[in-house]
Amino acid sequence: TRTGKVLKQLLVPAGEIAGGGGVAAHRADLLAAILKAVPQESVFLNKTCISVERDGENVRARFDDGQCSPWAAGLVGADGVNSVVRREILGDGPATYRGYIAWRGVADFPGDQILGESWGRGQRFGLVPLGKGRMGWWATANKPEAEACHGTAGEWKREILQRFGDWHPPIRELIDATPEAAILC
Repeated sequence: TRTGKVLKQLLVPAGEIAGGGGVAAHRADLLAAILKAVPQESVFLNKTCISVERDGENVRARFDDGQCSPWAAGLVGADGVNSVVRREILGDGPATYRGYIAWRGVADFPGDQILGESWGRGQRFGLVPLGKGRMGWWATANKPEAEACHGTAGEWKREILQRFGDWHPPIRELIDATPEAAILC
């Protein structure tokens, strides 16, 4: 809870997250791992994907500058919540607003053993170690869609502190340690 009262505790074997062998990683670390594993000519950064083309079992991305990725057995798209790759592959329609906003952040913060989510009325705050002395966090709050993700990172940080600053440690300390530039909405 917001006061730190434990409602449910899950015991997770060392090195595993949620018992499924998952790994939490900073996006930059994940990208570095992908760049080491995938041929450089198959990685396209800072491009706008406009469609996904299929040829039997193979796929490729087409970009707004006319360039295409090589044909391959798979395609990884990291193009956001309104993903063209998701739309083209899954065809499940546009993202649906679920009635709450989500902020995310990363801070240099000790605490490799801290992992969890705290719940309050219409709000949640979660944290997960990302390695290399960094902690990732997320915060949610029920809000109308018209009010979601407006403003600057500085305004978001002030709102997050207003909502969660009096919650149990280390929540305020983690938010305080997060540079505005490392907060997303």
